[in-house]
Amino acid sequence: MSTRRKFLSIAPLALVALLLAGCNPTPKDMAGTEPASPSGGTPLNAPTDSGTPGPSNTAQASGCFVEFYDSDDLSTSKDHFTLSKPGRYQNLAHLPGSRQDWTNEVGSMRVGPKATVTIWTDTGFSGQSLQLQSGSKHPALDPQPSSLKLSCRG
Repeated sequence: MSTRRKFLSIAPLALVALLLAGCNPTPKDMAGTEPASPSGGTPLNAPTDSGTPGPSNTAQASGCFVEFYDSDDLSTSKDHFTLSKPGRYQNLAHLPGSRQDWTNEVGSMRVGPKATVTIWTDTGFSGQSLQLQSGSKHPALDPQPSSLKLSCRG
């Protein structure tokens, strides 16, 4: 086989290999990166300060969630947590997915469009209670909740 024929037979393979190498980042190239959100803001799976992801795509799609903020202005600059599992929580110490005790730590809340939340000022569903409507925002909670019920519709 002539040199020219050899070159022509391996040239397409070499071209494909070069294209694939340029298109696929190596694990080294991907280190420390996170997927960006569609709006270009915080990555979709970026952990919040409490170490827990924000509303998952499933929670947002279902509309059944309540977001807790440590600050009084719905700001994610401090601790932030999203609860998306309906249930009765006699205290906010061991919420599913949270590493933080939220009892008397919730400064503000946002309720998902298909969720209803009832909060109580004391643990064990006692003290003053307040029902928070679907899709509502509560930039300053006083007193802060110590127990909670999350219900979902639809």
